[in-house]
Amino acid sequence: MIRLIDTISPSAREVCLDDPAGVRLLCTFDAYRGYPFALFWEQVSAATADAPAALLCALDGCYTLTGLPSADWTELAAFLSALGAAEVFCTARAGQALGWTAHKPGLSLRLQGRAEGGPLPSGPDLPPGLRVCWNPSPGRIYETLALCRSDAIQLPAPAAFHADLSHRIRHAGGRCLLLERGEQALACAVAMETGEAAYVSGLSVRPAEQGKGLGAAALHLLCGRLRQEAKTVWTLAQRETAGFYEKLGFAPAGMSGWYRP
Repeated sequence: MIRLIDTISPSAREVCLDDPAGVRLLCTFDAYRGYPFALFWEQVSAATADAPAALLCALDGCYTLTGLPSADWTELAAFLSALGAAEVFCTARAGQALGWTAHKPGLSLRLQGRAEGGPLPSGPDLPPGLRVCWNPSPGRIYETLALCRSDAIQLPAPAAFHADLSHRIRHAGGRCLLLERGEQALACAVAMETGEAAYVSGLSVRPAEQGKGLGAAALHLLCGRLRQEAKTVWTLAQRETAGFYEKLGFAPAGMSGWYRP
């Protein structure tokens, strides 16, 4: 049975923390629950005393799904079809269980949060002459991300991006940074977050500055703050760029991405 929900139980939160799709869903719930344009559903099973088997969210027509292997994937596929979902963000395992086709697959990467009292690993040094600007205006972040826009890297409309990032920052559901030289932004990193985990949703370096370690420095600074709060950090990458993340401590954890019927 799939039912509309306005709360997520502790056991359901545990389901969400096992993959990047679940973390994205949980971040969306904590940021937008109660808003009419954000809907959340839970699939439960009477055989397991109504324990959650899967969770699904829709935010402005974008769907995200996470679920246990024991979920009723036939029911979930039919439900998504009834909603008119053109695609859904989920793990490869979930996409295959739905019987859907990978559209924009990527490698899931996970960086564990710091254990209580444990040290943080050292990372790349910030090049001299640069300063870090935490949570600048979303417009400046968008402009920096847009410098690397391509067929593989797409962005929402500026107004939608600005509204979403502003809301998340105000409600402790996201954070971002710019690396600047003078008044010029050279690199940025963006994450959505919740109490237990975070998802790095954007990383960009001005084309003329690439190859100088700025992307690694920006990502290390962002993840360092998140890991100090014992948050597990997830992101998605192409296989050819996985080595960049692995050097910063990320470990491969399966495949995820957008799947279509």
